[in-house]
Amino acid sequence: MTVFLHSAARTPYGAFGGVFRRIGIEHLTAAAIRKALEEAGLADHQAEALILGQAFRYGRGANPARLAAQAAGLTACPAWVADQGSASGLRAVVAGIHAVEAGAHGTLVVAGADSPSSVPYLLPAGRWGHRLGLSTALDPLLLDAPERDENHQRAMEKQRNRLEINSNSLISWAIQSRERALTSPGGVFPVSFPGRKGPSRVEVDELLSQSPQSAEPGWLLPPLADGAAALVLSCHAPQGSTIRIAAYRETWSEVPTEALRNAVHGLLQDADLKPENLDQVEVDETLLLSPLSLLQAVPGLEPQRLNPFGGAFATGLAHGAEGLRLLVSLFQGLERTQGRFGLAAMETADGSGMALLLERTPA
Repeated sequence: MTVFLHSAARTPYGAFGGVFRRIGIEHLTAAAIRKALEEAGLADHQAEALILGQAFRYGRGANPARLAAQAAGLTACPAWVADQGSASGLRAVVAGIHAVEAGAHGTLVVAGADSPSSVPYLLPAGRWGHRLGLSTALDPLLLDAPERDENHQRAMEKQRNRLEINSNSLISWAIQSRERALTSPGGVFPVSFPGRKGPSRVEVDELLSQSPQSAEPGWLLPPLADGAAALVLSCHAPQGSTIRIAAYRETWSEVPTEALRNAVHGLLQDADLKPENLDQVEVDETLLLSPLSLLQAVPGLEPQRLNPFGGAFATGLAHGAEGLRLLVSLFQGLERTQGRFGLAAMETADGSGMALLLERTPA
């Protein structure tokens, strides 16, 4: 069964501790859901299910997807969460594709969202009482984001040396990511919310309106951000041009860059395509080796077609929304340039490689 992508939308991203710090993530998610349905020309009752990708779930209830569905007005459809760290959003999309292919749902919404700014600290000793001595508070942003772990950073440093990618290349890519985002057309929709001094309206990614942040000590990482994205999947073809899910491939390797390479190579082989056939490629920048290693591993992939509108170093990183952010950029880019094939790919710190191919057919 063919699965079509009807729409894709995302909120502006708020900087870590910034403009969305006091906004419940379910409300940002609801805004993205409503915008995706609006762009697809669908009413609330036409969404048969909601799947939410979210990485940081501490203190958000047993089913954060239900809270987002209620906030968006989707009160009569099932809603559930997919959780795989920074791959949570893309995992939710794959689950949605499978649900449509299996005939479980004809049309559904997939969302991805996270708010690192509102993640609480953990007190492991608090369960049975603090007695005598020092107590430790743990930060879930480190526990559930392996790329920020020192051991993982050392492993990636070894991989960087093996691939002969120098530090200047990493820094140059991070700078280029921001420059591309600053010069590319919008891509986000404005979000309004009540504030202490009256209503506030956010129209662009907060990081892009600020001066560039200096690199974190050690491994170069994109800054954390708060945000949400959503898309509509359906077995029904939309009117006009169509964008369908053409192929999906997932691999695993002890070396994340190899998993990414294998997923992309396998997907291109499945689709009988060459790198030159790709009009746009979006790759996650959570692990900054991803784009540079992919350029090495896939000869024929043109650098200007890789993250042409910027990546996580420009927008910030909202883990659960990252996979959907890639697809929003890909969806909008193919429509804008009238391209045919677009590929979204990511690698995770635990060794997963995921790649998804979109094909656009003109009206």
